[in-house]
Amino acid sequence: MEYKQFLAELDAIAKEFPCEDTQYLNARELADREWLLAEMDAIAGEFPNENEPLAVTWEDIEINDDDSQPVPKEITSKTPTSEVHALLDMYANSPTIQTGLREANKIEAKTTDINCFELKPEFDNSDLNQHFKIKKPKITAVIDWLRLEIVVGESYNFKRPRKPYNDIKDFLKAKGINDNPYVVQSSRNKRTFTIDLHDVSTGSEYENILNLLRREYQPSSLKIIVLEVALDFWNINAKSFMLALAKSIRVGGCFNNKDLRVYTSDDWQFMPAKSETAMKYTQKCYTIGIGHKTQGDSYLRIYNKVQDRNKPLPPNQHRTRIEINLRGQMLVEWGDDANNLRYLTNKAFKLLKFTHLTDDATTDQTDEYRKLVKLFGEEVSIISKSRNKRNHLDHIKSHAKLNEVVAKSVGNFIRNF
Repeated sequence: MEYKQFLAELDAIAKEFPCEDTQYLNARELADREWLLAEMDAIAGEFPNENEPLAVTWEDIEINDDDSQPVPKEITSKTPTSEVHALLDMYANSPTIQTGLREANKIEAKTTDINCFELKPEFDNSDLNQHFKIKKPKITAVIDWLRLEIVVGESYNFKRPRKPYNDIKDFLKAKGINDNPYVVQSSRNKRTFTIDLHDVSTGSEYENILNLLRREYQPSSLKIIVLEVALDFWNINAKSFMLALAKSIRVGGCFNNKDLRVYTSDDWQFMPAKSETAMKYTQKCYTIGIGHKTQGDSYLRIYNKVQDRNKPLPPNQHRTRIEINLRGQMLVEWGDDANNLRYLTNKAFKLLKFTHLTDDATTDQTDEYRKLVKLFGEEVSIISKSRNKRNHLDHIKSHAKLNEVVAKSVGNFIRNF
């Protein structure tokens, strides 16, 4: 409703109490009249004069700096957008604002300490739950994917001998194993193929796949040559949590390359040493990597999972994921037969253990832990102050509480196998 129309309606109401007739009004009517006139004055004062443009004075938002540049004193509704943007940029770059941002970044960098995050799934507060919907942090374990190597029996005849991998793809689709299968034929042995399986969630599902492959192809060998397992951390939206995981993950000798890096499909960088700088990459959804993707027996990734197989996930499915990929001699030594998935999965998850800063760490050690991003959880062979052999520096120890929660999550998943 236009304010002029609104005032006109108030005027009409006010005519019920004409000024010349006030001598005939009783005390209550006089009080009502005075109240109405006061309300009209107050409301009219809230509407702008149509001859005056809306304006925001710069003093309303200005933070005075001794060395700040002079700026116009007001922005009106008629100020060009480009000029408004330029003024706001000048304001954002003022020394006081920049100093405040640097201090805020330092405070935020402290949250790269894993001790800042409470990850007990049993957290509950009945009083708060009466008024708020609290999404509790939780951890779940999954097999992200695995790669089977199958050597097809000599007696099996492919329908398309020149492209036998297409026969296997059709079989996987027809049996409901995979709607978009990835099958590769070996260049050294024409009867050897690799098949990728994703999101294997139960032992019965996996066993059914193996039985279908065995009945169809009578394989002379069926092995697991790549296994990737992951921990998903739900309802923790802080991007600094990725750095906290990277700093706390226990890194043993299975990684032939222990360089910390951040990357996307278009960029690759070594992890910045300072937490404030590293935070910029996690805010931009970079992935954190440890190890080498193709060399050695393992590599590890930490990232915010917002899509699956190149398709966006709904917001309620977003989570922070840490995953470890194992292959090569490590799986051979553990026993890479396809029937050994439960054992291999359990062994793989045991590599996802976490450390944290001890309560008696010195001020310098605490400052270093909070200010820097590096593999504080890397295993080293040292002699402690008490003359005992340790796998970590004196101010770093195993994160017993977090490891216990992870172990319960892994146990719940392994139970399905």
